[in-house]
Amino acid sequence: MNKSLVKLVIILSPFLLLIIPFYSISFRGTSFSSIVRNRILLTIFFQRITGVMAFIFLFYQIVIGAFIDYLKKHLGEWILKLHFIFGLATSIFLIIHPFFLMIFNYFTRNIIDPFYVFSDICLLCRNSYEFFLTLGRIAFWLALSMMTAIVVRKSKGWELQSRKFHHLNYFIFFLVAIHMRFINVEILRFPLKYFYLFMVITVSFIFIFKIGQKFLLKKR
Repeated sequence: MNKSLVKLVIILSPFLLLIIPFYSISFRGTSFSSIVRNRILLTIFFQRITGVMAFIFLFYQIVIGAFIDYLKKHLGEWILKLHFIFGLATSIFLIIHPFFLMIFNYFTRNIIDPFYVFSDICLLCRNSYEFFLTLGRIAFWLALSMMTAIVVRKSKGWELQSRKFHHLNYFIFFLVAIHMRFINVEILRFPLKYFYLFMVITVSFIFIFKIGQKFLLKKR
């Protein structure tokens, strides 16, 4: 296959995939114009869409990162820049996503409580909803650490250390996957649910493959 065509497919595929959330994340019986005119529904829409977009970019970052040496060898240095852009996009969407929960609480309860949104982490939560929110909060702070690693990646002496942070991608991915499964009902709707399952299964196989690969290398 032509390398230019492969490059175009890899670059455009996640952006084309972003069309799916806009199709799936809808309010049944509610027109889009009604959502735009209702600040609460509009806030919920942006909260959901930013979460799904973060999940999609994180998926692509993991897949590219898992085979970065092979892709770099056959496709060129540009794949490193794309990996960097996807990582930055993941971190940005993961970081801005919970702000919409804070805005939602302000519109519905007339309170601004950033401590609840960002740091109210519980082990024995009062209900399942709070537990799955906690998973999202943990993913948020890990994403913030990842973003810091990305910023300092090109600093002298930090490249090796910042690469270690990319191992957190798998942990963040599974945290976000569980968080989405039980918080975002759109994940269970067609067609998003099939892409969700595909991404979770794919990353799970990559994770198992990488662990097995490291185990075999140690055995040698």
